[in-house]
Amino acid sequence: MYGYEEDPVFHDKAKRLSIITKRPDTTNDSGLQGLYQSALAIEDKTLLAHLPYLAGELNCCSCDTPIQVWTGLFP
Repeated sequence: MYGYEEDPVFHDKAKRLSIITKRPDTTNDSGLQGLYQSALAIEDKTLLAHLPYLAGELNCCSCDTPIQVWTGLFP
């Protein structure tokens, strides 16, 4: 999965940024931990496969600072 500098729907040449995956069970965010525990409980393999990307980070295209995906979506 990738993040984009600009919305790729409206900017067909938007710069694509690779997401560095992280283990969702090591996050300190209670919302992401809750989602992870729920996915485990219902054995949702599709959601479990996507959670490392939501727990991951990407580097800002301007300053190269790491940005957490989950925090960016749910500040």
